[in-house]
Amino acid sequence: MKKEIELNNVPHIISIQDMILQSAKNFNTKLALEDLNDTPINSPGINKLKSFS
Repeated sequence: MKKEIELNNVPHIISIQDMILQSAKNFNTKLALEDLNDTPINSPGINKLKSFS
């Protein structure tokens, strides 16, 4: 007997920019990425990352 696996719903993403814009709507103040090197944007949030796109 074949076991049925329930799949999760995932958003449709057409580009990296689209992914950033969708993420900004849902997670605007959360940390987007972290660079452990000392750089000008080492820990931007989603809104900061959105400003670069």
